[in-house]
Amino acid sequence: MVIRVAMFEKKPDVHEDEATIAKFRAWMKSQPGFRHGWHASDSKTGKALSISVWEDMPSMMAMKDRPFPGGPLGVKPDSVMILDQVEEF
Repeated sequence: MVIRVAMFEKKPDVHEDEATIAKFRAWMKSQPGFRHGWHASDSKTGKALSISVWEDMPSMMAMKDRPFPGGPLGVKPDSVMILDQVEEF
């Protein structure tokens, strides 16, 4: 499995629009190879993470070629890490 971690110094404004973010999360869940996902934020610092787990690298990369039907969210992470799952515990 492959894990993508996108880090934000400030929580994206799109999270304030619950209808759009709910549609985006449903769309992500429907992507082939998608296994799990989380959005997390620190209320004290405003930093946020988007974590998604994919079956394999081709599944994760193919998602980039399928635009979200609701239009671009305009969200750009400050950094992104792609990690291979080593162990589950």
